[in-house]
This record gives sequence, C-alpha cells and structure tokens, in this order.
Amino acid sequence: MKYNTLFICISLLLTLLQVNAYLKVVKNNEYYVDSQSKCTDSCGSKEYPFKTFSQAFKGIQSNLQGASNTPTLIVNQGDYFGEENKDLLINFDIDIISQLGSEKTIIDCQKTGFGFKLTGPSNVMIRGLTIKNCVAGLGAAIKSDNILTNLKDIVFADNAARQGSAIYSTASMTLMTSCSFIKNKGKENTNAVFIKDGYAKLLLSKFFVNNNDVYCSNSSIVTSKGSAFGSICNDCQIVDQDRSSYCAKPKATKQCNRDGYCDSQIENFENCPSDCNSVDSICNNNQVCDLPSENVQNCPSDCDISDHPGWKLEYYESRLPKPTGGLISYPINGQVDYLDLPHILDFMGMNYPPVSGQLKSDIVVPTSDEYTFKLDLKNLAAIVLINGRILFDNYFQDDMPTIVHERTLLLSPRLPYTIEIVFTAINDQQRDLGFYWKSSQKPEYTLVPSYHIKNRIYATCGDGMCNEIPESCLVDCYDQIEKECPAQSPPSKLQEFYGPIKDTLGQLIDNQYIFSLPGIGFLSHGIDIRTGNTLPSPLFSHNYCDNSSFTVVHAPHRGLVYSVPPGLHAQISPKCTMDTSTKSYASSSLMAKEMSQDRSLDVSLSASYGGFYGSVTASASLSLSESVKKASELEKKLEGSIHLTELKCETSKVNLVGPIRFHPRFIKDLAATFIKNDSLELKDLYVKTVDRMKGVVRTFGTAYYTSATLGGKLEQVSVVSRTFERSKTSQEIDRSMDMSFSVSASSKILPVRGSASMSGSIDSKTSREDQDEYEKSSKRSTLIVSGGQPGSYGEDDFNSLHTWARTIDMIPFPIDYKAGKVADIIPKDWYLFSNNYQNISASDVWTDAEFEILKDYYLANPFKLTWPLELSHLQHLTRFETLYYFNSTCFVNPSTKVVVIDRDGNRIESKFLKQQVLLTTINDAVGIEAIEIYNSDGTQMSCSYQLTNFLTNRKYEFVFDSAKQMAIEALYPPNVITINLYNPHTVSPYTSLQAFSLAVTLFGEFKSITTHIEPDFTGDHVITNIDEYIGKIIGAEFSIIPNPFLDPENEEHKKIGMEFYVLTLTQTCPSYQSDCYPANAKVDRGYKRVIEVREDQFIVKFTKPRFISVPDTGFRL
Repeated sequence: MKYNTLFICISLLLTLLQVNAYLKVVKNNEYYVDSQSKCTDSCGSKEYPFKTFSQAFKGIQSNLQGASNTPTLIVNQGDYFGEENKDLLINFDIDIISQLGSEKTIIDCQKTGFGFKLTGPSNVMIRGLTIKNCVAGLGAAIKSDNILTNLKDIVFADNAARQGSAIYSTASMTLMTSCSFIKNKGKENTNAVFIKDGYAKLLLSKFFVNNNDVYCSNSSIVTSKGSAFGSICNDCQIVDQDRSSYCAKPKATKQCNRDGYCDSQIENFENCPSDCNSVDSICNNNQVCDLPSENVQNCPSDCDISDHPGWKLEYYESRLPKPTGGLISYPINGQVDYLDLPHILDFMGMNYPPVSGQLKSDIVVPTSDEYTFKLDLKNLAAIVLINGRILFDNYFQDDMPTIVHERTLLLSPRLPYTIEIVFTAINDQQRDLGFYWKSSQKPEYTLVPSYHIKNRIYATCGDGMCNEIPESCLVDCYDQIEKECPAQSPPSKLQEFYGPIKDTLGQLIDNQYIFSLPGIGFLSHGIDIRTGNTLPSPLFSHNYCDNSSFTVVHAPHRGLVYSVPPGLHAQISPKCTMDTSTKSYASSSLMAKEMSQDRSLDVSLSASYGGFYGSVTASASLSLSESVKKASELEKKLEGSIHLTELKCETSKVNLVGPIRFHPRFIKDLAATFIKNDSLELKDLYVKTVDRMKGVVRTFGTAYYTSATLGGKLEQVSVVSRTFERSKTSQEIDRSMDMSFSVSASSKILPVRGSASMSGSIDSKTSREDQDEYEKSSKRSTLIVSGGQPGSYGEDDFNSLHTWARTIDMIPFPIDYKAGKVADIIPKDWYLFSNNYQNISASDVWTDAEFEILKDYYLANPFKLTWPLELSHLQHLTRFETLYYFNSTCFVNPSTKVVVIDRDGNRIESKFLKQQVLLTTINDAVGIEAIEIYNSDGTQMSCSYQLTNFLTNRKYEFVFDSAKQMAIEALYPPNVITINLYNPHTVSPYTSLQAFSLAVTLFGEFKSITTHIEPDFTGDHVITNIDEYIGKIIGAEFSIIPNPFLDPENEEHKKIGMEFYVLTLTQTCPSYQSDCYPANAKVDRGYKRVIEVREDQFIVKFTKPRFISVPDTGFRL
C-alpha cells in the first residue's frame, strides 16, 4: 500500500510536470500544428508547433485537466500525410481551424486509412481543410458518433468507402457549411454523405461527380439551404429551406454547376466557362506579375518563372541526372513553388521514390569575407553548385542517412551568386533539407536568404559572374582568391572568465594592439629590378585575418613585443659597429652584375632561364641602382677600379616562409588586363593582354623579397686609378678608403673637398702624404644613407652617426636581401580567361610582359653588334630563343634544315637566319650534344663546326669523326686563355716590327697574369701554362715594350704604338669553379666562354698603356 501510494504520487507529479511544460508555451488554450515543424518536445505553441495531428491530439488531451475553455488547434498551411496524420480519434471537445482555408491545408490519407473518427460526448468543430484519398468501410474521411460534428469549408475529394465515402454520421447533430464533395466513390450504392439516427444540416455546400450524394435513414432529419445534391431517403426526411421535401433528387452529372463561382478543384475554363475565366481574362499583359491572381501558369507573359522572389523549388517524380558543372536547367514537368528560405521538411512525402528536386536562388553578401556554408540532409543525396562550381557533392550515394556538409568560401559583394541544389531520394523515409551559412560578422548559422532569381543556362568565363573555379577565370573571380584582412593584428580579448568589462580602463586594456615589427612591410612589396627599390603597391597580403595565427618577437632593448603576420618569420638581431667593408669591381656593369648575383636577381646563371629572357634580365638587374649610377658617373671621370664601402647596422632578419598569399589588389589588376572581345582571335587578344600587363609589371615589380636583413647603412662609391693601385698594396688602399669614408661620414652627406678635414682622422699607419696621394688618385661619391628617421643624419647634429643609429630600428630598411622572380610564383593554374577551347595563363602573360619591358630596356642601351649579327635579329627574338655564331666547314643558308640536340636528348628544330647566325631555343646550361644539318635531298652533312652563343658567351667545338660519321664535341682543358686581336697594325717610326713587343696583363677576379705578344702575330695567342684559375677576366691592359737594342736616349721610340679594332678573349673553366658557368650546367667535357669587345679603334702608345674593361657576358659594350 505504501509503494502504491508512492507510485501514485510520482505519477501525479510527472503528469503535473508534463502539463506545466505545455502551459509554459501555450497561451489561451490555443495550440498550433505545422507540417514543417521540427519540434519534438514541449510543442504546441506558435513558435514551436506540433508537427502532426496525432502528436497534437496526444499533447492537447494530456493537457485537458484544468482547462477552462475548449482547446483550439490552429493548423498552418501545408500537406499533412503519413501515419501520424490519419486514423485520428477524437473523444474530447476541440475546435480545429486552419489558417488559410481548405485550398492550402490538406490531409492526404494516401489511399490507406481513414481520416477522423469522432466519438463520445464530444463537440468537434473542423474548419478549412481538404481531406482526400481516405479509405474505410464506413466514413472514409469522417466517421462521427458524438454529440456535435460541425464542419465548415471542408473539401472531401477522392475518398472511398462501402458507405459514407466522405462522411458517415450517427452523431446527434452534424453541421456541414460551405463544404465540397468531389469524386467520392465506393460501390454502386455508396453515398458521399450518410446520415443515420441524427439531425443534420447542409448549408451552401456543393457536390461533384460522386457515386451518390446524400443518404439518410432511421428517422433522420436533414435540412438544406443553398445546396444542390442528389438524395435518397429511407425512413427519414430531407427538406430544403422552404420546408419542402428534398428526397429522391437526382444527382448532378456534369462537372460544371453554373453557380458563377469557379470551384478550382474540378472546374476550369475548358469544362466550365460560365464559372471560370480564361487565362486571358486573368492576365492583363501589363508586364507586371500581379500576385496572387497572376502566376507563371496563368500569366506567363507577365510572370517570368526566372524572376520571382524566393527560392524556386521544382519537383520531379523521377530521378534527375547528376549535373556535370555550370549553371544547369531541367525541363519543368512538375510543380514549381517558391520558398522564403531553403528549408524543406518531408520533401514529396506523399510520393514513392524515385523523387527529385531542384532548389535555386541568387544570393548576395554584404561584405567581402569568408562564408561557411552548411548543408543538412536527411535521406537525400544532393549536389550544391555556386555559380556552377561544386560546393558539396554526395549525389547518387546509396547510403543516405543524416549528412552534414560544411565548407568555407571567399565571397565578394560585387555581384550576386547563383546557388543551385539538385537532390534526389531513392527511399520512402522522411526527406529533409536545410542550407545555412555563417561568417565572421555573423558567427551563428542561419538559413541563406534569397536575393532574386536569374535564369542563366550557360556559364562562360568573361560573363562577369564567378561561375567557375576562381583560379580558372580571374577576369570573373579576381575577388574570390584572397580575403582582405586588416594590416594590423587585432587585439586579443581578455579571457571570458573576467566577465564583460564596461569601464573605460577595462575597455582600454581589452583593446591593446600589438604593433607589427618595423620594416616588415617591405616584404609585402615587389622590387624594381633595375633600381632595386621597393615599389609602393603591395604584392603580397601579409595581413592579420584573426588574432591567433600570427607570431611575436621580443625586442628587449626597446622593451616591446612586435607581431609578425602569417607567412613570415622574423628574429630580432641588433648589430651595429663602426667597422666598414669594401668590395671592389672592375666596372659599374660588373658591379651591377655581382650585386644582382648576391641578391639572386641575376637569373643568367640559372638553368631555369635560358634564351634571350635570361640575358635581358641580367642586363637590367640593378643597372639603375643608386650606387651603380654613382659608379657609372665616377668611371667616366677617372679610369680605374670601383670600390663600394659600406657601414651597416642590423636590427632584424625576416624570411618569407609561405604559403604565399597575393594581395587582392594585385589579383584584381592582373585580371583587369584581359578584356573579352569576341571579334578578336585568341592570339590578338593575347597580344593586347600582354601590352596591358606591362603596366601591372611596372606597378608591382618583377622581383620580391625572399629574405631581408633590416636596419640602416651608409655607402660610398670610389674610383681609384689603376696606376695608384699598382703602386700600393691592397691593405694600404683599404686603409685610405676607410679614412676617406670616415671623413665623408663626419661631413654628413656633403662631398669631401681637399684634405683639410682629415687632419683629425689620420692614423699611425697612414701618413698625410699617402692619404693626399690617394685623394688625388681617386674620385668619391657623396654618402648614400639608407634607413633611419628622415633627416636624422643631418648637418646640424654634432654626432649625426649616433643620432641616426638610434632611429634605424624604428624605421629600418632592407640593407641586405635575397630576391625571387614574381614570374616563378604566379600559380600555373591561374588563368585570366579560359573555356573549353582556349585559355590565357596569367603566368605566361606576366612573363611575356616582363620580357617585353626588359627587352625594350636592353635594346634602348647603346651597344655594338658582333658581325654577322644584325639588330633586327635581336628585335624579333622571343624570350625562349637564343642566337649562335655558326662557323662550319659546311655551307648553309636560311633554307637549310638543322636540328639541335641538347644534352638531355631533346631534339629542337632550329633555323639559320643567315649563313653564320643560328636561331634555336636550346638552354646553354643544359648544353648541346650534337647538331644535325641536312642537305636538300634529306641526307645529313658531314662537317665540323664551332658554335658561340651571342648572349651567354658559351662556345662549342665539334669535330667530325669519319669513323662514327658524326661530329664529336672537343674536350676543353681548364685554365686555358686565348687572346685574339682583329686587324692589329703598328704606328712606329721604325720599319721593322721587331722594334717592340706588346705586353698584355689580364686581370682576373682573383689574380692577374702577364704575357707578351709580338706585334706581327696574327691568329690566336694561347696561354696554357696557368697554374690556377684567375677568376673571370674583368680587364686587360696593353703596354708597349721597346726592344733593348733601341737607343734609350732616342725620343723617336716614344712614338711607338699599335692599333687594333676587336679584342676577343676565350677562357676555359675548371669544373670546380661554379662562378665560371651557369648553375647546374653539365661541364663534364669542360666549359669554354668567349668575350668580345669592340671599339672604333683601340690605340696603345708607349707613353700611355691602354686598359680595356671586359664585360661579363655577351658582345655588348
């Protein structure tokens, strides 16, 4: 007994808790049901309605205790079907009212089961439903045995029973007002309405094409007003509004009742023109879709199916083929609906599979941001496309449980995006779909709102919409490659456990920014390859998209922490001493070349760059830098070697570690170079695109920083006469340069005049006389100041060096750096334009534009051509091509067929521009294996030949081997130098050329050698007894040496001299000396390089030796 009491108490408590749960959400005893609801617990309110009638009746019945009035169930529009929406039993008082009437609210029994069974002492009112396809023995749609059954605006359609196919009522009172009975059937004697043992009223109701309409029996009394129907009376009465008998009336056999109202469930203009208007009368053809009377079906001229608010949903009772990409269109063969949001519950639940659907809309985004999309699927397979690009794809998967897909895309507000969701189902379980999104601005998922519908069948690159993979069509998708983010790292918020901070101090603490490392912005910009200057337009996006992915570095001397954006690595490395360093160069051009190589700007030594492209790049690299320009100016004033003295202060080191993210502006400017023009062929479009790309290349630069040492530096360029250099040791010259630099540094940026300012700077190892001699034998530039606060190295500061050095860590400059080529990092899969037939690669266009710019610079500089080369040969040269001087025992002409085979076995079809000029695309770093030259009859020529690359200096010698019937490349012993003078002749008072000899001193990078040439010597003077590599030859000095038998007192011998026009030097490289040949070059047979220097006349006099500066590559001066 005790346990029973406890059980009863617990049961009552649970009941009260359940009742209270419903009371929390339901107001005024009004309940709601919605077929699209997802509520599963504590349902029934307007916000959380029941999903099914069965769920609603159970919930309402459990809440009846204590209710003061009759509950009302408000039914939202929709289709109600399935096990939970039929075979419904009601034994309590209730009002069931639909919100939008019978046309929009449908209960479908799907030809299995009955609709409602009303029993007990209940009063039930039902208003505004369509009940169809119900089946039962008695009363398919409604069987009532209660006190009051009140039916208003009920459509009974296509129901079937042995009797009472729509209604079978034994209720005390049955009221039917404004009801329609359509095609309710059963056996031959089945009636749509069967009334027995009760009272009934039929008011303003209609009957269409039923087996029979109304039957009454057992003393029933049926009254009718404003209704027309067939009737059968069996021991009962049916009377009309005038109390006249209405028994034994025949039923109507026509579908049109001519009552002036169009009953759309069965009447239309074709079968009932008297009641239903034609489409023409509904559609006013005013180009405006007047909803709701006009729609796509009745007024296609005004209502475009492709221009309708909301998400367009198309239904298909078939399995749609999987879309293959691009915006797609299926023939409309079913219903079309428009949804406010992309949320579907129980898709086509009344239909057996296969069923499919297509959901489509345009969307817009408010700001450029990364948007995360989520697709919720239940028992559906789907593919989602955004502007024709696949976002999600699990189409035609056999296993289709609940699936959630998520993916993030960068979107831009510039244009709308078309979303298409094609889905299908192959089982008969409940099918649900939801499409959501979120962004950094709105971090919670919400359903994706519609913008407007556009009917785009075909998606093409260049249509202004990003309906492709973004990288494949930059002209449409330039703003969907990289996200724009702040250049300053966002503040790190205080931890949540501190709670919300509203006071001023708390907000200041909560918004503390970490400043970026000074100078790190240089690595976001490109480099002008000619000047070495950083360009103002950002090339990379080294920004902060969140407050967690960046790193920090600590600067103890400042007591600060700096942020470093993703993609870069930095370290603080302060270093500032008074030690200077000096580098020497043979000429300003060699100075530019060596500096370019130090910074990795010179690609001529790389195996990756062959042809004319490598040559023009090498020629342009740092040719207009500040120090090279000063060196060029000074060497015009004094013939001698060039020296660059530097004082450096380092603050930090930064490296580009990737991944590389290009700046959105750079990508936009890239894309803007292509302008679609259907009237032009692709090759013409390409040329115009390259021409426009030149401006982009100039804006962003051809190179970028891969690493940099930041800080400040002072530079001074000096030219020292060769006579002085030969009279002093290198240590003495270095001390004099240091002294001169110190004076310049102390004199700020003013030029040094005289030696008076050196009085306080002469050290114990350098006498005043030595320093004066140095000053007279040299020229110096003004001081070049890089880094530090502008003006900090000023004239009025007593210790300007100290003042300047204190500011360089706050305003540093890249004092040393390594660079890379922008052309190398533009992704190969980026296309400005592409379609099924053609494409334009962004990388190719950039490289061609860069080549055209550098080629223009190259050809604009004055130079002299080596015979037989012509200027037109260079003007028409492409970036892959190169030119060789061809000297052979065979006779060739431009029509001769020639094939060049490289060391990798590649066969390259080449051609002769003239007899001794060969055009080909071979890369000299790979090397030539053989050349096949063919006679007109197709047979191969048998000859020896020599090849010299006009652009890279490399020389090949092939000797024909009759035994092997092919030309074999000769071997090149290392450290062999050949001197050749073209057309040498003497200027001498003596008739005998034996009166003097010519001393030639060759200056290498590492050492010099001297040899003697007799003036009557012609051909090659070969030097073979060289012990070690002297380095690349940077200059040659020619001196007259009189023979001893000449009278030294005779002034005539001072008139001895000679002239020549061309100096040709050939040097073979040792295999271990990589600076003598391109990187990765194959040198197992040796490597021979040739340099040729031309002038109108080289004159060597007894009284004045002649120094000739030797360029590093090519045949240019």
